[in-house]
Amino acid sequence: MNGPDANYILADDILHGAQEIAEFGGWTRRQVYHFVSKHDLPVIRIGSALSARKTSILKWIEQREGVRPPTGENPGPAGFPPRDRV
Repeated sequence: MNGPDANYILADDILHGAQEIAEFGGWTRRQVYHFVSKHDLPVIRIGSALSARKTSILKWIEQREGVRPPTGENPGPAGFPPRDRV
C-alpha cells in the first residue's frame, strides 16, 4: 500500500466485543447495545458478536455533536441518554 495510509493497520483500528467498544467510547455495555439498536452505532456483526472500527465510532460521534434529543428527553453527552436511563 502506498500513500498517506501506508502505515494503516486494520487490526489496530478494530474493537472486538461490546466491552471494548464501551471502554473506547466511555460507555457501559448496555449503552453500546442501545446505541446499536436506536442510534445506528456503526458495528460489524459476526454471529452475535459485535466489532467496530475506532475510526467509524469517532466519525459517528462527530456527526452526532450538537444533535438535540426529541423534546421532553433529558440529554446526556452529545445528545446521548444519560447512563442511568439506558
